[in-house]
Amino acid sequence: MNFHSTGSGDLTLTFVYGRPENTEVRGVGGTQGKPRPVTPPISQWREAVREIRALVALPGKEAVTHIVGRWRKGKACLDREWLSEVFQLADGRELTYRQLEGQFSNPNAEVAKASLDWLCRIAKESIPPGTELLELYSGFGHNTVALAPYFKHITSVEINRSLADMATFNLEINGIENAEVLRSPAEYVSTNIP
Repeated sequence: MNFHSTGSGDLTLTFVYGRPENTEVRGVGGTQGKPRPVTPPISQWREAVREIRALVALPGKEAVTHIVGRWRKGKACLDREWLSEVFQLADGRELTYRQLEGQFSNPNAEVAKASLDWLCRIAKESIPPGTELLELYSGFGHNTVALAPYFKHITSVEINRSLADMATFNLEINGIENAEVLRSPAEYVSTNIP
């Protein structure tokens, strides 16, 4: 089981199912003896995890616990597979992010906020007006969203389709119009800049 929580109180539990050692396929076509994963029907899985969610609900919290099930070549979600995070930055801005279950995000919200505050302070004090930024390996847009006001334009590069889509969404929900997300390998972009 994996846990992913945010400083905003969102929590996702992920159940990772393995391949049972003693399960065999008994049939025709040379399949005897080959292990196969046992996966419950999705409807049964959802019923079971609703009961689990009721047991792990945090007292006095309205935040919903989201549950995801993962197995080889399969995944199911109860409600949704993303979490919400809100940061109050030292420059007075409130930034909202969505983070995807199973994808990288800073596991320490206080450190993530401190790094954003530091980056923004350095950019404000040191970056000449009209400067453009190329951010490689940008993930879900954590730095891009925060740094946008300090640059003329930001090109945010991420190869992972899910993270690139989430970065685009995070730019939109924060009203960032001077940044774009380019889904590409970083080495391609960094070697093909004019």
